Amino acid sequence: MLGFVVNMYDSRKGHAAWSSLDEWQKIGESPVLAIVPELKDQREAVRVKQSLLVHAPYGEQPEVMRTVARRIST
Repeated sequence: MLGFVVNMYDSRKGHAAWSSLDEWQKIGESPVLAIVPELKDQREAVRVKQSLLVHAPYGEQPEVMRTVARRIST
């Protein structure tokens, strides 16, 4: 097990969102590799039927995904 990637995270969703993230981070052996925030870019990419990396290649979400790819490929 490499770890967790928390996708579409939005701390504004309250206790359930941030308490779940806290618990995942406490696991220790399988750290949270990345937190992909919930942003409009991902929803827009789905709506126009493009990959996120094509639709918004320089946004925050694609950068997090590149970071994950680098971590798991080394």
